[in-house]
Amino acid sequence: MAQQELSHQQELRADREGFLFALQRGHSPEQVLKAATELFANTGSSHEHPSAQKRIANLQASPT
Repeated sequence: MAQQELSHQQELRADREGFLFALQRGHSPEQVLKAATELFANTGSSHEHPSAQKRIANLQASPT
């Protein structure tokens, strides 16, 4: 269980870093969230990945 939580935290961190990178490249937060929502809709929760809802909520809470 601890390994799964670590994996999820790493995945959420990678999502945030990608979100911030896209913003730095001139994309709007709305554009990035829309693309992430479409991408995450095709993935489910697993040992490696948090749920799509958790990943989107994490991005929405990121500083912009």
